[in-house]
Amino acid sequence: MKTIGIICEYNPFHNGHAHQLHTLAQEHPEALRICIMSGSFVQRGEPAIFSKFDRARWAILGGADIVIELPTLYSLGSAQLFGTGAIRMVKALHIDALSFGSETADLDTLVDITKRMDCESTQTVLRTYINEGMSYGSAFRKALNTEMLNTPNALLGLEYIRAGLTYYPSLKYIPILRTSDHHDANITKDFPSGTALRKLITNMATGSNNCNKNSIYTSTDISYTHLTKTTTNSVMLSEGAGALNKKQKRNNT
Repeated sequence: MKTIGIICEYNPFHNGHAHQLHTLAQEHPEALRICIMSGSFVQRGEPAIFSKFDRARWAILGGADIVIELPTLYSLGSAQLFGTGAIRMVKALHIDALSFGSETADLDTLVDITKRMDCESTQTVLRTYINEGMSYGSAFRKALNTEMLNTPNALLGLEYIRAGLTYYPSLKYIPILRTSDHHDANITKDFPSGTALRKLITNMATGSNNCNKNSIYTSTDISYTHLTKTTTNSVMLSEGAGALNKKQKRNNT
């Protein structure tokens, strides 16, 4: 394959993202790594914590070859709309394969679940559960009889495959096993979650007493030593906190 796509937000870029890019570079050294990244707004319906230009630069430093912006219409959408818009871009760019982080790397299981998502029997049961008052996510999870929809990365992976089956049937998939908790609010040395990093950076910028100084590592503590291009979480943390500090000072004047 000549090109591998990665659909991302990088809000912020962290070691888990670097691990994915490094893995792809090691296993497919001949392929260009093309990131389709949310711009100024992310799927949570809020502004990204850093500018799209900073995040794109960190992606390039982390091993990406190209970063292309995902239109806001899709970046602010549901998981299904987010995945559909991104996959249609993947097809328009003639990308050969899509890589995504997931709580399971069993591609056959992911494809099997995806194929059941739009079956008439599944949709009928889904509507029944929704009419009984269940939320969409809970109803879908029960209709499919799988807990995989509880895990955010696997859910997005399912939506990518779902859209791919409709819009880009020849697309190949490269799931990368995710080992950390997506919503873990505690900073860990090796693979801190985006949630934990956003909390830490915000606390650093605002001078919050909730900021645990012992959680802030130096460049020698957290480094992407496995990358061909050097970058560190500490660089991201210091740049990000500085940017937020400047923004806060402007707002206070």
